[in-house]
Amino acid sequence: MNAHLAERLLEYDRDNLSETAKRHIELIARSSLESTALVTDLLNFARLGQEELVVRQVDPTAIVRSLRSEFEESNPGIRWTVNPLPQCEGDPGLLKIVFTNLLNNACKFTAAEPEPSIEVGVVDFDASRAYYVRDNGVGFDMAQSDRMFDVFERLHRPEDYPGTGAGLAIVRRIVEKHGGRVWAESEIDQGATFFFTVPSDA
Repeated sequence: MNAHLAERLLEYDRDNLSETAKRHIELIARSSLESTALVTDLLNFARLGQEELVVRQVDPTAIVRSLRSEFEESNPGIRWTVNPLPQCEGDPGLLKIVFTNLLNNACKFTAAEPEPSIEVGVVDFDASRAYYVRDNGVGFDMAQSDRMFDVFERLHRPEDYPGTGAGLAIVRRIVEKHGGRVWAESEIDQGATFFFTVPSDA
């Protein structure tokens, strides 16, 4: 039974179903959606290793402002700070995926904060520059940071924070495909900051 059929069953026969049956059907629907998302993320991860970069001038500020408008609809309570972001050379579609995944994580892990905030900016790094996404969410233990960019690795329970665990692995693959690097700094309950570099000759 896929998610669509489960939802239709609930819609048309809800009054005749016991509470236990309803919970089981809802579980089936949720599991089906999660499985579909997992397969999609796995295919996207594999595809990234085969695609050629389409390198051009990229305006990260425009990308982030556009994404902010989208995320604000479902996360209206977040305080946003988007600092000016210098342009770079890279694949605009793939770099948008990087920012999308990092901002999605920031929104997800600040959801329980009374005053959630997200900041996007750039810092000097190793004679170059690094873009960053910073939040004041739940954070994580830096002792586990080495594995957080591995595919389908999770540092938090899926029942607390939904997702497939592929987002950061996709971020790393895209950044490394550009010849850059990605890393994070955090403390538990003190938020997290994710950095990535994109060399000018990507």
